[in-house]
Amino acid sequence: QFAFQWQLRTGDFDVKVRVQSLSDALDAWAKAGLMARATLASNSAYAMTVSSPGVQGSYFGFRTLSGGPSSASGTFPNIGPNVWLRLQRNGNRFSGFAGFDGSSWSPLGSTTVGLPTTVYLGMATASRITNQVVTAQFREWADVESVSQPEVFAQVEPPGPSSRTGPISITEIMFQNTLRPDLTNSLEYLEIYNSNPYFEDLSGYRLRGDINYDFPQGSVMPAGAYWVIARDPQAVRTVYGLGTVLGPFTGSLRSSGVVRLEDKLKAVMLEVPYLNRAPWPVAADGSGHSLVLSKPSYGERLAEAWGISDVKGGSPGRFDAPGVEPQRGVVINEFLANSDALREDFVELYNRRSHPVDVSGAWLSDSLTTNFFRIPDGTILAPGGFVSFTQSQLGFGLSAGGEAIYFQNRSRTRVLDAIRFDAQRPDLSSGRFPDGASEFHPLKSTTPGARNAALLIHDIAINEIMYKPITGDDDDGYVELHNHGTLPVNMSGWRFVSGIGYEFPAGTVLEAGGYLVVARNRTNLLARYPGVLTAQNTYGNYAGRPTRDLRRIALAMRLTQIATNTSGVVSTNHTYPIVDEVTSGRGGRWGQWANGDGSSLELRDPKSNKRLAYNWGDSDETRKAPWTLIEATGLVDNGAPQDGT
Repeated sequence: QFAFQWQLRTGDFDVKVRVQSLSDALDAWAKAGLMARATLASNSAYAMTVSSPGVQGSYFGFRTLSGGPSSASGTFPNIGPNVWLRLQRNGNRFSGFAGFDGSSWSPLGSTTVGLPTTVYLGMATASRITNQVVTAQFREWADVESVSQPEVFAQVEPPGPSSRTGPISITEIMFQNTLRPDLTNSLEYLEIYNSNPYFEDLSGYRLRGDINYDFPQGSVMPAGAYWVIARDPQAVRTVYGLGTVLGPFTGSLRSSGVVRLEDKLKAVMLEVPYLNRAPWPVAADGSGHSLVLSKPSYGERLAEAWGISDVKGGSPGRFDAPGVEPQRGVVINEFLANSDALREDFVELYNRRSHPVDVSGAWLSDSLTTNFFRIPDGTILAPGGFVSFTQSQLGFGLSAGGEAIYFQNRSRTRVLDAIRFDAQRPDLSSGRFPDGASEFHPLKSTTPGARNAALLIHDIAINEIMYKPITGDDDDGYVELHNHGTLPVNMSGWRFVSGIGYEFPAGTVLEAGGYLVVARNRTNLLARYPGVLTAQNTYGNYAGRPTRDLRRIALAMRLTQIATNTSGVVSTNHTYPIVDEVTSGRGGRWGQWANGDGSSLELRDPKSNKRLAYNWGDSDETRKAPWTLIEATGLVDNGAPQDGT
C-alpha cells in the first residue's frame, strides 16, 4: 500500500515536516516521509526522507533512475511520536535530514538524482504488508529558514545492543518516580529493548539483582519493541497510559543497586551496577528523572553509557528523545562550599553552547524540596559565558561536609544539571577543568564568573595499586602512597573513604619524597617483600578489595572543626575532604598486565590527573624474576606416538 499527497514544486527547495504519528505497530517497515518524485508512475526516480517505526528509524531513501533499484543511507533514532524530517534540493543534489526539534538536524545522506526542474513534492506513506493501510499524521510543513548547530546529538546514540551477549538492552531504570507522590514506590519500572530486526524469544529469561521477575512461556519480543516491567503494572499503566506492562516484580529498585538479565540457563546476559553519585547521573536520585541508556556503545556496565530521561517521569515504552529545551547546555561549573570570613559560598554557571542562552527564571537549589533560588530576568549567557551567584543572593549556603546542587529549567520539568560533592577544604573551590568538562576537581584558586583555574594537585598521591595479584590471593594486594612534595605531611587520622577501608594512626608522617604502603594483610606483605617493606613504611590491614570490581579508591584528609553554640557548649566535628582518587578500568588505555597477570598499576607522573587512564601503566616485571633452567632428557618425538602408543 502506498499513498502520496503532493504539490508541484519548481527549482531548489528546503522543506521540513513533523511526523506526529505513524500507526502501524504490526509493520516494522512501514514508512512515512517527505518525497520528491519525477512522475507518479510506480517505478519513478525519487528522493525521500523516511521515518519508520522499526529499528532502522529514520533514513534517506532514493532511486536515481526510473525502473532502477532503491537505495538508502543514514540512520536516526526512532524517536516517535514526534520526529522532524527535512528534504533539501540543490540542483540535482538531494539531501535528507532528521531531527528532534525542527531546527537542529542530523544528516542522513545525499545523492544526485536526475529529476526534472518541476517535481511532485509531498508527504508519503507506505506499508510492506499487502492490504495493510498505514496512517500517518503530518504537522508543521514549512520551508527551512534557519538551522542551528546539532549540539544535542552528542548526548544520545540510536538505541541498540549494549553487549555482545545478545540483542536485548536494559534501556531505562526508574527507581524514584515523583510524578505521583502517593504512588512513588508503585511507579518503579525497568525497560528493555530488542535491537534485532526480528523477534526474540525471552521465555524462561529472568531479571535478578535487586528485583526478581521471571518471563513466562510465550514471551516473544517483536523487532524494535520496548517492554516495561513494573513493580505495580496497573499503576504504571494508569499513570502513563500504556497498554501492556509486565510484572509485578518483587524487591525494589534502589538509588544505588544492581539489575541483571539472565537467560533460561541462568547465564548473565546483561548487568547494570549503577550508583547515585558521579560518574553516574546524580539527577536520577530523587528528582523524578530515570536512568536511560543514552550511549549503548559504551556497554551497560559503564556510567558513561547512561544519562537521565529528557523530562521528569521518564519515558517508559519508547525511545527517550531529547525535547526542545532552550536552557539546555548551561551547567554548574564551579562552587565554593567552605568559605572563610572574607568570602561567601557561591555557585557559578557556564554556557558551553555556541549561541547565547537565556537562563532567566531557571532555578538553583541545594535541595529538591526547599531553598529554591530563581535566576533573575534578563540573565543571558553568551557562548562560553559565566554567571555567579553568592550565598547572599541565593538565600542558602552550601554544606562544607558535602551535599548536592541542582539546576532546573524555569518550569521545573527538567534537571538541566546536578552534582553531588564530598567534604570540601577551607576556602578552596571545586570546578570543571577545562570549563564545561565532565568532572569536578579542587582548583588552585577561586574564579567566580571567570575561567576556572588549573587543578590543585596535592603532594600526597595514590601511586601504585596491586588490585588483582597473579596469585589470586587478595592478601597480596596493596596500595602505595607517595609524597612528591618538598615537605613532610602529617597523615594522622587520614582515611580511605572509598574502595578500601583504613584509617592511619596518630603519628603517621610521610616524609618529602617518601613512600608508604597500605596492605590488605600486613604480615603477609612484609614476608613477601623483605628488605623493601619494613614495619615503618608498611601499614594495614585494610578492608575490602581495591578496585577488583572497578571500584573507586579515594583518600581523604581529616579536618577538625571546633564550634561553640549559643549555650557555650563546645563540639568537635571531623570532615574528610578527598585528597586523591582513582577509578581504574580494564582494557583501553588501562594497563594490560595489571589485571591478574603479575603487574601492578603504577602512576606515571604524580603531578598529573590521576583520574585519567593514560597517566597509569603496568609495572615492569621483566627484570624482577630470576632465570630458571628447565632441562629434560629423552627422545625428541614432536608429539608422534612411540612404540605403537
